[in-house]
Amino acid sequence: MDDDARKSDAEFAGSLADLETRLAQARERSRVKKGEPGEGNDVLRGAVGAAFRVGVEMVVAVMIGVVSGMALDSWLNSKPWGLMGMFVLGSMVAVNNAYRVASGYGYGMGYRRPKGDDGGAGVGTGKEPASVSKSDVPPG
Repeated sequence: MDDDARKSDAEFAGSLADLETRLAQARERSRVKKGEPGEGNDVLRGAVGAAFRVGVEMVVAVMIGVVSGMALDSWLNSKPWGLMGMFVLGSMVAVNNAYRVASGYGYGMGYRRPKGDDGGAGVGTGKEPASVSKSDVPPG
């Protein structure tokens, strides 16, 4: 009886090792089919994600401007002016958001990038000062 138990344990260990190798092979095939990192699709995914983000932010900014303009017109009884003004303001915010995404500024306060971050791509070098203080201006 002991020999049968040992034999079945050895067979079980062998089949378990076989299962692990087959799982590893299946995972590798799945990773290649999905195009996971390391397959060159990171750049495409990042670009599509940024484009989707910019599109959604632009639409939402203009919609918020239009809805708040309509509410302002209703409250102040100034029919077209609030809507037009807030539409322009919403459009300006949408363009500003698109610029910030394209230049790599993100949602941080102000426009200064963290130290050591060159942005990778986009407008500017990341070395522009966020503001000029008196100590930055030469005397004279």
